[in-house]
Amino acid sequence: MVRSSHAYPMARSALPILIGACLITSFLPLRWLGWSRWFSEQAWVVVAPITQPITVAVNAVFPERDNVGIGSEREQELLDEIERVRLRLYQAEQRVVELSTLADQLARGAAVQPEVEVVQLPRPRIGETGDLLVIRAGTGEGLHAGTVVTAQAVQLIGRVSDADARTSRVMPITARSAPRVSGVVVLDEAVGRRASCLLEPVGDGTLRGDVSPPEDGRADELAIGQTVRLLDEQWPRHAQMLVIGEIERIEPSPTQPLRRMIIVKPRVDPRRVREVIVRLPGGAGGGG
Repeated sequence: MVRSSHAYPMARSALPILIGACLITSFLPLRWLGWSRWFSEQAWVVVAPITQPITVAVNAVFPERDNVGIGSEREQELLDEIERVRLRLYQAEQRVVELSTLADQLARGAAVQPEVEVVQLPRPRIGETGDLLVIRAGTGEGLHAGTVVTAQAVQLIGRVSDADARTSRVMPITARSAPRVSGVVVLDEAVGRRASCLLEPVGDGTLRGDVSPPEDGRADELAIGQTVRLLDEQWPRHAQMLVIGEIERIEPSPTQPLRRMIIVKPRVDPRRVREVIVRLPGGAGGGG
């Protein structure tokens, strides 16, 4: 049988009395509350036996942060050292590739005019000023106005405009202010068929000009991708037959209806090269 709460009048007033007692004791000085320690000690007798297993379980799931930090720091140091060693290895491999490529380029550059003695000096490009490229090589190494500069050994970049003791300014063949250059289109390398052309820079990294037909008059052999080489009396002997570029487009000549105009693009953009090769004839200082 369920008994009514009216049978226990103290039950309804117990909770308000307890709350009031808590509020009163919260304002009492600590020295007056020594008697309450007995209650906390009895509660600790009940709670203490289960705290140790709970602590062990928590530590197993969440290891102490200090230990994790020490291990992680050591592991990170080892990983960092591995990455540094790997970086040095890759850099060494890349350097071997660069030196091998440079040796091949120098060999090809010497083969352009095998009967002409040429000293080739690889030098870095360090900037540009206006239309001119600035390279780290100057009169102290034999450069002067007119010295021929290439990239990848056989790609003509331009000529030195002026030089001081340690640096030189180079006028690229593609600069809008550069002079026109004469060249030949290699129509058939097997038999040496060529067609002459006079090219002028456009200002967008290309050169253009009309093509004179070969001696037999057959100009229909022009094709995109054919190589155009330097053949110009205004340039030194050791520069002859260096590569100007390749035919990118073929269009009708606007001034000579019976001729065709070609647009030539260098294999290497002169304004983007990181390193150039200076060509000095005969090992003596000079570019002519």
